[in-house]
Amino acid sequence: MTNITIIVAATRDMAIGNRGDLLYHISDDLKRFKSLTMGHPIIMGRKTFESFPKGALPGRRNIVVTRNISYTAPGIETASSVDDAVKMCEGAERAFIIGGGEIYRQALPVADCIELTLIDA
Repeated sequence: MTNITIIVAATRDMAIGNRGDLLYHISDDLKRFKSLTMGHPIIMGRKTFESFPKGALPGRRNIVVTRNISYTAPGIETASSVDDAVKMCEGAERAFIIGGGEIYRQALPVADCIELTLIDA
């Protein structure tokens, strides 16, 4: 069974982003994100995916949750729901939910753990 992990950086008041971007770019946290997710499927919403300046993250299976069944981009697969995205990861040891807020909300019931970076700001 695939372990579903939510990975998120949040401030004390649980803010996670602003207008499609990270609130803070903390080098050590970005390195931690890469180290934990490398080689594992990552599940994200369309807006989160579109916030990546270089597109799909390398070394990981990128699954984008979107209502638009014709949505495509290089290096991604699409799913119509978080549940469908999780099913696509069957057989993987671990899959990561990487955002945004609505995807996190939908993933909470199926998550096995949360990798939280708490930003003191």
